[in-house]
Amino acid sequence: MATTSNPANRVPYIGKEELIRKADEFLKKYNTDDEIPVPIERIVEIKLDMLVLYQPGLKKEIGADSYLCINPNRIVIDQSQENYENRLRFTYAHELCHFLLHKDIYDLSKIKDGDGYKEFQNSLVGEEIGNLEFQAYFMAGYILMPRDLFRNKTDNKIKEEGGKDFLTANNLARIIEFLSTEFFVSEDCAYKQFIKEYPDIIKTLEKNL
Repeated sequence: MATTSNPANRVPYIGKEELIRKADEFLKKYNTDDEIPVPIERIVEIKLDMLVLYQPGLKKEIGADSYLCINPNRIVIDQSQENYENRLRFTYAHELCHFLLHKDIYDLSKIKDGDGYKEFQNSLVGEEIGNLEFQAYFMAGYILMPRDLFRNKTDNKIKEEGGKDFLTANNLARIIEFLSTEFFVSEDCAYKQFIKEYPDIIKTLEKNL
């Protein structure tokens, strides 16, 4: 079974703008043609040469849909996710971000299997687990929905729907459906990204409900 040490502050705080910058830098290197949807599977498996394995019953075993191993670099995913491709794409991006942001921490923890991952999770203290997961989730959103491309497509769609000052809940639903299709993510994922980039529109809509 894996062993872990517990040095202080293994997962330091990283600000949102810095996470967005890191996502942009990554995409400039690995998605040079601004391909949309971002070819996350090809980037992970071919460009980064990471092995992706599917394991039946993983979530029941460890309480998570996936986990990352280092040396050799591989991602293990609950097999049921193969039936939900947009959810699977986010899992690829999420574990990729752990690799980009937290590789040294995972390497130190010597995670080799599900038991090792659970031990690693149990070793996290204080703000470590919150920082670890928030950073990966936040950056993954900007990997799959690059800020400039997301805003460009969203701005154009908002204009089609009558402009931001006249949006209704129905307009917003159509915008989110459009973004979900364009970026090949779930509508929930697209909505959360919209909230990050257009909080003023969300506040206005909430006031009008």
